[in-house]
Amino acid sequence: VISNQDMRQAVFNIWFDRDYTLYAKLTNNTSLTVSTWSPSEKLRMYIRKDVVDLIWNYGVTPSTPPVAEVDPYLSKMIEVQPDKVIGQPGAESGQFNAPRAIALGLDGSLYVADSRNNRIQHIATDGTVLQVWGTFGSIQDGTANPGTFNEPWGVAVGPDGSVYVTDTWNYRIQKFTGDGVFLTMWNTYGDPSAPTGFYGPRGIAVNSNGDVFVTDTGNKFVVIFDANGKYIGQFGGSGFDLGQFDEPVGLGFDNFGNLYIADTWNQRIQVFAPNSAGTGYSPISSWDVKAWSGQSVENKPFLALDSNNNIFITDPDGYRVLEFAKDGTYLRGWGSYSPATDGFGLPSGITGDASNGIWVSDAGNNVLLHFTLPESPTTIPSTVLPIYPPSNVTLGYNAETGMLYTPDGLAVYVLDPAAGQWVPIVPLDIMSQLPAGTLPVKDSTNIWTLYDANQTAVFRWDYASMQWLPVQ
Repeated sequence: VISNQDMRQAVFNIWFDRDYTLYAKLTNNTSLTVSTWSPSEKLRMYIRKDVVDLIWNYGVTPSTPPVAEVDPYLSKMIEVQPDKVIGQPGAESGQFNAPRAIALGLDGSLYVADSRNNRIQHIATDGTVLQVWGTFGSIQDGTANPGTFNEPWGVAVGPDGSVYVTDTWNYRIQKFTGDGVFLTMWNTYGDPSAPTGFYGPRGIAVNSNGDVFVTDTGNKFVVIFDANGKYIGQFGGSGFDLGQFDEPVGLGFDNFGNLYIADTWNQRIQVFAPNSAGTGYSPISSWDVKAWSGQSVENKPFLALDSNNNIFITDPDGYRVLEFAKDGTYLRGWGSYSPATDGFGLPSGITGDASNGIWVSDAGNNVLLHFTLPESPTTIPSTVLPIYPPSNVTLGYNAETGMLYTPDGLAVYVLDPAAGQWVPIVPLDIMSQLPAGTLPVKDSTNIWTLYDANQTAVFRWDYASMQWLPVQ
């Protein structure tokens, strides 16, 4: 009688040591060896020819030629050269080594996270160096004293002029006066379940109330603090669902308090709206970007918004800057690779100025570049707009997006120029419940309606509340 324990040991011997002795003995098979062992049929694997052709060119022809990938942004790329250039490679004042985020001071001057020089530089727009502060210090070897840095990536200016810095590899935030005097610091390395835990803070932004928002790339969260570092809350977490992140970096606010975040490795922008208390944020929309495909430590994008709430993002590995309307409509872009100032070596940080000019830090060429852009093209002349839909609030039209917005910045209608009418916008959470490609159509009573795959009406537009309401 063969015991279960003996047979289990025999099988383990085969798995771990290719030793068939015990198994052969238990099964009375004295000729069993590695070469004669055949417990199952051999496997066969079939691979499509076009896949094989990508990895092996010996006698294989793909069944269909590969389709060339089309850059969706190429047709609207413009030629524009910087009208100001500040800096050069080096460690002296006014020189840079991998400059990252840029923040605009209250007086229009620039604060730059000079990351690999482990310092912050405060520079006037004519290139004059106003202040420089910071030296290298590491939390690992106990030298991370206040005012020292280990590769700072983010910098932001509060409404009172205070300067906040993400000291990335010391896993903390430091706060300074506008001229570089240390005020306070908070957080350290740790798990995101603890409010004091960071793993790779990079982006940082301050809202109009003075609250500080930090993207923690390693822990995949956005963490909120008050102006002195008191923990308020956090949102996000690892994933690709709406509201989750994979390597969040750049972030910024529009004129209505909505927060835009560069969700890098999910290759999208996500938009979040605050709750009434401002202590929590919920996702309201997102859009994909054809960028940020590389996962190198350098490919970390920042973003900025102008006074029209257009969003500018850096595409480091693509050597370009891309501009979008607030609903994700691509407007234009510029840039290509260059080791000089007629292109980018590695566009990284970005910010706008009071005249809607754009500053970009080039972490590859170690300079700051300023661009004055031509006006964005409008989608349709205002003289031919159809009459606005009935509404209890005053709606505003954005010619660049072709949309109507409520006073708090919510897009509710998009213009269909061909039909000459305003079409209600369908939010993502409702669109996800419908067949792909579903569009609103008017029913027999002239009410905008959404139908499912069985042509059953499932949502109707309510003009009063400007919402899609379920059909009862």
